[in-house]
Amino acid sequence: MSSRYAIYYSPEAQSPLSAFGNAWLGRDTESGLDVPRLRAEALAPEALAEATALPARYGFHATLKPPFRLRPPYTETDLRKSMASFAASQPPVATPPLELTVIGSFIALAPARPAEELDDLARNCVVFFDLYRRPPDRDELKRRRAVGLSPRQNELLERFGYPFVLDEFRFHMTLTGKVADQELRRSLFATLCRLVEPFSGRAVTVREICLFRQEGPERRFTCVQRMPLTGR
Repeated sequence: MSSRYAIYYSPEAQSPLSAFGNAWLGRDTESGLDVPRLRAEALAPEALAEATALPARYGFHATLKPPFRLRPPYTETDLRKSMASFAASQPPVATPPLELTVIGSFIALAPARPAEELDDLARNCVVFFDLYRRPPDRDELKRRRAVGLSPRQNELLERFGYPFVLDEFRFHMTLTGKVADQELRRSLFATLCRLVEPFSGRAVTVREICLFRQEGPERRFTCVQRMPLTGR
């Protein structure tokens, strides 16, 4: 099975936000290795590990270009070169103040309000790198549609291989998987409210885009390249 790639915003390595995200998910986005978890006294370790298992596989990030496999004959080298060109054309973008929020049934750190510049960066990423994306197969399309998509989301799925892009996009950094148990979700939210207090109400600046790679279906995504945004 070929590798999958994604273009993410991942907080700058060694930054307080990166350290928080890595410690909450229990893994380092650069190496893919486990790191000591933050203590969550109100939660059993097993419950926390289960609630964060899916986002831990992807690493702490906000999606710009969702995961995709390379379309032949393109290679990772081609993608990296194109990423350098793209990054040179895009300026850094400041987010609105961040807040802890529930999206559907998962918890995330997200801007308190929409930001046109942030949406533009994500849109540009989706469109610019689509040349390199291999179209999804029937099984993937069926799996995506099984959650119940709107006509617009289905249109985006067929065009870009993912339903939550362009006007369906919302910048967010995922902190849990879907948590159906409302009591557990409330407990997770209360715990996270304390932990994200240093970041709540504060903006972050997206100064880099990151290339993440997953080398197999059950493997972790890891950051393999950071590229500074130097456009004006």
